[in-house]
Amino acid sequence: MDPQLTSVDVLEFTGVAAYADKLATYQKTTGLKDAVITGIGLIGPYRTALGVMDFSFLGGSMGSVVGRN
Repeated sequence: MDPQLTSVDVLEFTGVAAYADKLATYQKTTGLKDAVITGIGLIGPYRTALGVMDFSFLGGSMGSVVGRN
């Protein structure tokens, strides 16, 4: 639904690796911008929304994009 959205590190998390570095790594290795992919479609005559979490992207981490959608 929002393919241009990408997570940002607004809280500037640090630790073993900075969150911004982790985001860049997982974006590169998975080809995804975030852990969630959303869309709208039809099941028969019914309009349906779908959200799918990809656990390979930071273990399905709830970044700013996941929280927004």
